[in-house]
Amino acid sequence: MTENRKFDLREIFLAMHHIVKYRGNFLQDTPVKSFEASKIDVAPTLESINAAFNNKADEDCEKLELNLKNAHAIEEVIKGEDQDKTTYKKDKVKKIALLLPTSTDKNAKNAAKQIANAIMGYKT
Repeated sequence: MTENRKFDLREIFLAMHHIVKYRGNFLQDTPVKSFEASKIDVAPTLESINAAFNNKADEDCEKLELNLKNAHAIEEVIKGEDQDKTTYKKDKVKKIALLLPTSTDKNAKNAAKQIANAIMGYKT
């Protein structure tokens, strides 16, 4: 930076990448503690997922339906305000996956696990 010459763009990119990766992103001044998940509303999302599954389901395959009655319990698990005060994301995924399906079918359980992964930000 103190030399008066043109630098290779790849070196500048690598330097910026290193700064952001190992020292953090300083573009956002808002502290992490100020973000709250208090405005989560799961029920409309579950309704739209049910509608999408019903629209796409063939007559031959079983229709997947997510349990709308557990929407409030799912919100509490996401916020960590459930009975066990769950904090770890993997534990939250397991609890949400148990709350989502309405049937005990293996395919419904697998789909519920993938939806729970998506809710918590994991790959599906």
